[in-house]
Amino acid sequence: MIKNHTGLIAENACSVINCILDSNSVYGLLKNMACNDTLRNNEINYNGTGLASSGFGGGCSGIVYIHDNLIENNNTGILLQGMGGGQQFSIYKNCICSNAIYNFQNLTAMNINAGNNCWCLKNLSYIQTSIYDAYDDVNSGIVTYNPIDTVLCQIITGIAGNGLNLNLIYIFPNPSNGQFKIETSLSEKQTLQLFDLSGKLVLSKIIIGTEEIDASNLDNGIYTLTIKNSLGIGNKKLVIAK
Repeated sequence: MIKNHTGLIAENACSVINCILDSNSVYGLLKNMACNDTLRNNEINYNGTGLASSGFGGGCSGIVYIHDNLIENNNTGILLQGMGGGQQFSIYKNCICSNAIYNFQNLTAMNINAGNNCWCLKNLSYIQTSIYDAYDDVNSGIVTYNPIDTVLCQIITGIAGNGLNLNLIYIFPNPSNGQFKIETSLSEKQTLQLFDLSGKLVLSKIIIGTEEIDASNLDNGIYTLTIKNSLGIGNKKLVIAK
């Protein structure tokens, strides 16, 4: 589900598995968080809000399972709102990274356990600032994010890889004004190439480790960032919005 107002609306009790929700203007997935539902192996990228509760789902006393999802480069990654039922959340083994405003926004009064997820950076202060909870609004519950997944997003999305683990390469902020940072724990040289939507090469650079990239001369839009090294080749999206 790509380039809609909302990628998928799931108001009834159901599970959402193996979906790609990309570049939807408001929501990637708007879901009634009904007990015993499972949200698994989804790629939720470049949406206004990646995964949001619809405000329904109160009154049940079971568990909502959210795991093995890639939730990246949205304005807000996960938004919980409008619930006050007895449901509990089991949120683990997700890669929740590089969401522009918040990685996780809790507007409910419930305390949420979001431990054992990957937030792409290990800095606890950074992770806390990317989460909206009781530390920002006393009417919200606390989101517990420790322990973090130090294996760095070893998740299965059902899409074949190519030898290069892109979860070891972080781009932030994304969207950006054209100035962004590439951070990687890989010590070898990486060839970075940036292509516009027509396939034209607009930037090429050799990087090692963490580097600041200045592409502020480029127009607003969506670009493909290609990274090559001895392990293979991989692509990520970069959004420039000045």
